[in-house]
Amino acid sequence: MFSLSIKHRLLINFIVLSVLIGAYIAYEIGFVRYASEQFNTYRSVARASVALKSIEGELLLLESSNKEFMRSFDPALAHRFGHHYETLEHLIARLRGFGEVMHPYAHELSNFEVRLKNYKSDFESVAALIVRRNTIKTQQLEPTAREIERLLEELAQQVHLKHAVPALQNSQLFLRAQRSLFAFLWHNSEDSFVQLSWEFKALQEGLYKASKEESGQLKKLQRLETLLQDYTQNIEAIHALILERNTLITHKLQPMEQMLLEQLETLSDALIARQDALGPQMVAYNTLFLERSILFSAVVLLLFVGVSLAFMYDFLSKLSRFQNGLIAFFTFIHDRKKRPKPIGLESRDEIGAMAVLVDRNIEETARLILERDQISRLNQEILNAQSSLVLLTDGEIMVTANRSLLDFFGFESVEDFSRAHPCVCDYFEAEEGMAYIQREMEGLNWADYIVEHRHKTHNVKMLKRVFHIHVRRFHFEGIDKYVVVFDDISDEIVRQKELQEHVAQIEILNQELAQQAVLDPLTRIFNRRDIIEHFEKIFEVMKRQHAPISLLMLDIDWFKQVNDTHGHDKGDEVIRALADALKVACRESDIVGRFGGEEFLMIMSDTDQAEACSAAERLRSYIQTHAIGGLSITISCGVTTRTPIAHESATHFFDAMVNEADQNLYLAKHEGRNRVVGTQHNSTHT
Repeated sequence: MFSLSIKHRLLINFIVLSVLIGAYIAYEIGFVRYASEQFNTYRSVARASVALKSIEGELLLLESSNKEFMRSFDPALAHRFGHHYETLEHLIARLRGFGEVMHPYAHELSNFEVRLKNYKSDFESVAALIVRRNTIKTQQLEPTAREIERLLEELAQQVHLKHAVPALQNSQLFLRAQRSLFAFLWHNSEDSFVQLSWEFKALQEGLYKASKEESGQLKKLQRLETLLQDYTQNIEAIHALILERNTLITHKLQPMEQMLLEQLETLSDALIARQDALGPQMVAYNTLFLERSILFSAVVLLLFVGVSLAFMYDFLSKLSRFQNGLIAFFTFIHDRKKRPKPIGLESRDEIGAMAVLVDRNIEETARLILERDQISRLNQEILNAQSSLVLLTDGEIMVTANRSLLDFFGFESVEDFSRAHPCVCDYFEAEEGMAYIQREMEGLNWADYIVEHRHKTHNVKMLKRVFHIHVRRFHFEGIDKYVVVFDDISDEIVRQKELQEHVAQIEILNQELAQQAVLDPLTRIFNRRDIIEHFEKIFEVMKRQHAPISLLMLDIDWFKQVNDTHGHDKGDEVIRALADALKVACRESDIVGRFGGEEFLMIMSDTDQAEACSAAERLRSYIQTHAIGGLSITISCGVTTRTPIAHESATHFFDAMVNEADQNLYLAKHEGRNRVVGTQHNSTHT
């Protein structure tokens, strides 16, 4: 019967074992490739979901810019709209880069792009309407209004007929009010437009009566009527632009915004559903990877032992033959007559020697495994001693974590955590206005992003708590690993917010104190000291421009009788009401303040003596014909006008003007009160 030696039997077993192990490795490689494709699909779906969330956030910013632009008409907001639109196009292009993941949704994505372009086109149409409205307002409406106002002032001083004078006075009051009506007109106030048209019609009828009675001013009246017609046509043109703008917003922009958001939500829900469907498969693949890794390690160890035994047997066999040859040679030389007895290892001695070597290898392997387990337990104890949340991950899957992290999320072990959430980044929360770390940042994995931007401070929000996050990357067995440490800073942030609130309250109190220091406590207008400070600024500007400055000093007539008859509380009420009337009557560039008692000052820059006296007379007439604080009172006014000259100080100039205005006020009182007295360069005008 044919029999094989031990060497040949070991060789045959080694060959068979190698073939089996090769087949197993080929099968494992195929499994790894398939699982890798599934992992890549899952990762692409997750990244596509994040990209959709970014698109949704950018779309909301786009709509916010649109609404702010419709409220303020600021060109910078239109530029911001364009910036958000370009960002949206970049995000959509990036979303298309996911290839097969987004192939089922290519049609919906194309529809979204078309609607987004239509939305941009409609926005540009509305912006063009706003530009046309501003052009009409600045180039036609405002110049016409200024010329009408000039003609009305001239006619008000020259026309004295019974029908013309009331019409012109009403027109002046109307021209002051029409700017407010025009402001309301742009905000969709149809009633303001109807009242504006009715006021212009009444004004034109008054001018028609005035033209019949005042033939000497016929040309001016006709010119005024023509200007009013042009003014009415311009307002009607603006009204038509407003109606067209409102139609675009109501029927195009707003429905398109809703459609874009709904389509994004549909795409996001589809991707989330696909991600949820792939999630259990990823958990199963993760478990299979772990089990197959252990099995593969055992197979490789078995192959190593087999190879070691084969080489060891071959070496011992050759050594044994060499020893036998030497012994036989020397025995033959020294003792030719004696048959040499071959010396060699018997089969059982060879097997025993091999068994000893195998036992030693097994003991060494067991010792190394035991030491590795002890080191792992020691490292885990060190991690558990940390109060911070610490974990080891490859950026997606958690390898190990300390007890603080598991207790925070409510898990008993790392395996329980991985089954529920493969990555700790699943707990990352976003908050509007806060730059918290998310799963992907600027196209990078969250861990890589922190490593690449390690010079910055990074915070993350998990389970409504805020953590400062540290990441350190290292390379192990051909794979990037990350040690991540989370330090809870929620309480510190709360303290910072409380401190900021206290600082804000202190700033508000400081502003209130500053306002109380510059305003008169009774009338809430400038006090004497702040009048002088503002006058110094006006003085320097007017001196450079060589322009006149007018100063009005007003005083309530018979104010002592008001206090004696009605009491000081009523007197204070009259002073407050008069201050309110002065604030309404003055221009934006004028300064109004209480100079003391019942005396008030009004400083008018770039105003000559005639304009100042005219303004003072209109104010005096208004006070006389209206109840101030519930009482009928009159005022006297002293007016002075001067033009600053070089090398003249503001203090000296102000004192001189106050003295002249005070003298003119005294003259007004002396001549019977309820009148205006003005001077310019020591010339008196009443």
